[in-house]
Amino acid sequence: MPAPRALGIPRYIVPFFVADIALIVFYLVNMLLGQPYEFPTQLVDLDREANLPTWHAAAQLYLSGALLAVWAADRRVRAEGKVGWALLLLPAVFLFLSLDETASIHEWLGRVGERAEARLLGRSVHGPLWVFMTVPPLAVSLWICGRIAKPVFAGRRRLVTMFAAGFSLLIVSAGLDIVQWAVRDIPAALQTELLIEESGEMLAGTLLLWATCELVRSHGVWFASTSPPPQIPGASSGAT
Repeated sequence: MPAPRALGIPRYIVPFFVADIALIVFYLVNMLLGQPYEFPTQLVDLDREANLPTWHAAAQLYLSGALLAVWAADRRVRAEGKVGWALLLLPAVFLFLSLDETASIHEWLGRVGERAEARLLGRSVHGPLWVFMTVPPLAVSLWICGRIAKPVFAGRRRLVTMFAAGFSLLIVSAGLDIVQWAVRDIPAALQTELLIEESGEMLAGTLLLWATCELVRSHGVWFASTSPPPQIPGASSGAT
């Protein structure tokens, strides 16, 4: 695969990018054909839960969280001070996001907010309330994680850029739900927004998984199917 190699994409990450593109293309083709069959439509509908896009996105985030959690727990045993414990915060964020993909926690919070608004104001405006209830706390949590885990990223500017790009894409894509609410009466605009939003979230998940793998490899952990990790001063050795 010359293209992935030219971009520096590890071969164990390529299938995730392929799955992203395949789900997007399948959804587009099915939509252009007029969604002729109910089962495949439900299976790849980007606006539904409990289907392939949801499971794929949840799996990406879960793998990132699980990998970081195992590595952080092991590093915590050897670490001195609070940095070791702090490493568990980032995998906790990943695992919560994975759970949210399957359990739709953000949508539940939005409904709770709408009911509270109805009781307080005597009316309810159905809109993307969950965006304002979840995206700012997520952004603050990520900033805190980044500050506490700063020593882990020392000398790894490329990885900082990858994580920043992945989380930025994830947050912006989630925030686009505001646009979805604004164009809800314009079918073409609604479909376009939905495609951009869900595609961005899937691609962000793959980018974050890639960054996660590269982070643990940069600290000496490597996978049997890959070449040994790059030698970085201060990195611990290990294998998985």
